[in-house]
Amino acid sequence: MRDAGGREERGRVGLAAAGDGDLGAAAPGEGHEGPAGEVRRHEEARGLHGDGGDGARLIRASELNGEMDDEDDDSGGEWRLKYERAIRESEFVKKRLQQECDDKVEAEQQSKRQLERRLTDLQADSEEVQRSVQQLKKKCQRLTAELQDTKLHLESQQTRNHDLEKKQRKFDSELAQARTGRRGEDPAGEAVPEGHDDRGAVQPCGSWR
Repeated sequence: MRDAGGREERGRVGLAAAGDGDLGAAAPGEGHEGPAGEVRRHEEARGLHGDGGDGARLIRASELNGEMDDEDDDSGGEWRLKYERAIRESEFVKKRLQQECDDKVEAEQQSKRQLERRLTDLQADSEEVQRSVQQLKKKCQRLTAELQDTKLHLESQQTRNHDLEKKQRKFDSELAQARTGRRGEDPAGEAVPEGHDDRGAVQPCGSWR
């Protein structure tokens, strides 16, 4: 049992020595770096070959970052174009709305000026009509006064004519009575000619009234 254990121990030592010899032969001329350099090279070889997952992931991440940067540049350019186009469209819409607003304001101002001129004309016409109405009122008042005067004059003439008619009837009655009385007094029965007075003078008919 002891011999077997000793042989196994000596075999492990020999393998370790052989491994050290292989490492020294693999890097001729670098023996001066010592064990630290060999460990570093061993770790590098292990990272590139034995455990290449981390390195591959790092490389892939770098490539993805580069692609993402390229995509960001492309998308940034696209968004920049969209932004610039939106700005141009906004400016165009702004100018169009401003022009429409200016046109509407100009149209409203023209309509306002036309309405003001029309209002001025209507005011002038209204003033002229008012002057005409005042003149017509004055004329109507004058005609009314003249009509009233004419009415009063007509009433006065009618009253006078009525009085004259009464006097005429009275005079005719008295004249008829006088003629009748004279016929009764004349012994010869001759009537006194019309137009003769008691003295025999001819009187005009108009003087009887």
